[in-house]
Amino acid sequence: MWVIAYFSKLNGDLIISRDRFGEKPLYYSIEKSGFYFSNSIKALHILSGKKLVFNNSKIKKYLSYPDKVYGLDNETFFKNIKQFPTATYLKLNIEKNKKKKFYKFWKLSIKNNNESFSRFCNHIKKITKKTIETRIRSNVSNSVLVSGGLDSNTVTAHANKISKVKGYSLLSSNPYYDERKQIFSSQKLNRFKTIFIPSKNNSSLKLLKDMIAYGFNPLLTTTALALGLVCQKIKKDKNKVLLTGIGGDELFCGYYINILAHILSFRKHNKFKEKYLFWEKNVKKYIRNPNLKNFENSLNQRNKYRLNFFIEQEENLKNFFKKFKKIRIKKVHKDIFYNNMLQNIYFQSIPSQVYQSDYVCMFFSIENRSPFLAKNLFEKIYQSKKDYFMYKGVPKSVLRTAMSNYFPKEIFNNYEKIGFYSPFKSFFSKKDLGKIKKLILNSKILKKNLKIKYLKKLISKTDLKYNTSDKFIFACLNIAILENSINK
Repeated sequence: MWVIAYFSKLNGDLIISRDRFGEKPLYYSIEKSGFYFSNSIKALHILSGKKLVFNNSKIKKYLSYPDKVYGLDNETFFKNIKQFPTATYLKLNIEKNKKKKFYKFWKLSIKNNNESFSRFCNHIKKITKKTIETRIRSNVSNSVLVSGGLDSNTVTAHANKISKVKGYSLLSSNPYYDERKQIFSSQKLNRFKTIFIPSKNNSSLKLLKDMIAYGFNPLLTTTALALGLVCQKIKKDKNKVLLTGIGGDELFCGYYINILAHILSFRKHNKFKEKYLFWEKNVKKYIRNPNLKNFENSLNQRNKYRLNFFIEQEENLKNFFKKFKKIRIKKVHKDIFYNNMLQNIYFQSIPSQVYQSDYVCMFFSIENRSPFLAKNLFEKIYQSKKDYFMYKGVPKSVLRTAMSNYFPKEIFNNYEKIGFYSPFKSFFSKKDLGKIKKLILNSKILKKNLKIKYLKKLISKTDLKYNTSDKFIFACLNIAILENSINK
């Protein structure tokens, strides 16, 4: 991972580059007075001396789909400030002042080979172990973000064999997201310890305000606030490196939506029945989103290449917006499965996750590392037969098989996607919930875009759960805080 700027005083050339997955942030602004760039919007604002003006188009997209639109384009929440593209470099000459041109230096290609499943899994095992070994290198203590899933336990178990690590996890207030049973089983097998940090914290609102003011960027989901609480403890324990499982689902087909797309792509294939029946028996029972449960809805041509937005139940959002506009996402592959996976890698899941992870960790001066975001690992996985992503119908079958020695049966045989999450209201005290309501209802930007009477009713509800409205309220709060931060 990197952001690098190289300037040659000899010939006046400037070369700027950002890593393949955008793990490190970079922003730029083109003004009459020059070309400005920084890894922080706040620093960019200070460098250029220009007043920050909100980009209302990006704000509306964010309010509509908080966790999906950060990387949908290179726009930021402010006009005239752009995100530097990932896997790209820019070369310009400050004397000649020629037109600036971005060059793409890497793109994931799909090439199916004929390796047997067992041989392929052996290759992935070797590459995964080697990658974790390089990411664990450090002259300071390491920590790992632990969940009950395959990804984090792969990282934790192997990292712990090389250099003793300390695990950290969120203790959610919602029993649906309590993964302690799986984590305790992995601890016993792989001999590591995990510290659990409860989501309920009287300092959550102050922490959220401080993080937004730190770089003039909002957080995208409550997962980032949860990470902030975890990082508070990590810093207190004097750990300086945090390893995460980011990228594992995009590599190995881990999300319910990926599974759905995979089965759909085999619709006219003789392996369809095997995959569908496994899903029907072992996966469907865990899915709470009705759009994901109704398999036939996804066959509609209108939804086929925009599954990520289709599942968000747009009709629930329309009432809150003065003008609601559906968001279209670029089709990147003719195969519905690869299209869904690549959309997550390039535009949706990974851009949002790496942005949040870096932003929060850097606030606490913690270096975040994501071993699965490795060039050779991605290139190898996407050279496999498509069938291997759900071999014999099993989700994440390659990782599940390759690293099976690291998984207790509670994890190996678990097909539920739980996640690092706690509901919005679980983070705040009653006193802070009153402050939050006032912040949101007094926001000029929110008043400009939303119907306040509907918003007022939603905030007053006591049963906000992990759904569209939960994410929506958190997004509103972030915009209101950001508005206050830049106006101070």
